[in-house]
Amino acid sequence: MFRAPPGTFFGLRLGGDYGEAMQDGGSAELTVTGQSMMPLLRDRVSRVRLAAVSQPKRGDMVLYRRQSGAYVLHRIAAIGADGTYIMCGDAQTVLEPGIRRGQLLAVVTDFARGEKWCSCDRPGYRLWWRARLAIGLCAICGYAYADGSAQARGE
Repeated sequence: MFRAPPGTFFGLRLGGDYGEAMQDGGSAELTVTGQSMMPLLRDRVSRVRLAAVSQPKRGDMVLYRRQSGAYVLHRIAAIGADGTYIMCGDAQTVLEPGIRRGQLLAVVTDFARGEKWCSCDRPGYRLWWRARLAIGLCAICGYAYADGSAQARGE
């Protein structure tokens, strides 16, 4: 397993050893920076284990690269009718649509806050993220997209 230096942000060390570690079923461990995935992932405290993306699905936390080149770790909130992914950070109320499969770099398999690791396959965690998406502003009031447009829920 590749381990990035402490305090490394996702976007600063994604070549070289990282790319090699992700091939052939490998994994990488990185420290989270930023607050968009609070309260689950804490800035410079939480760590994630990443693996290659096989079949991304709603609820997965994925590392992806935006068109701007920025690397982001957010959750798949939905999959659009055109097959693109609609992303949202747990602490955000604005959705980011139009993420293509080729932009997805890795999926989170485990996360830690401190020394205790939690698998993303645990039933308790899976229930948590479903509830989180269900009670989020995006699910209650409709979808607000990053470009300022909106789509009413159920349309």
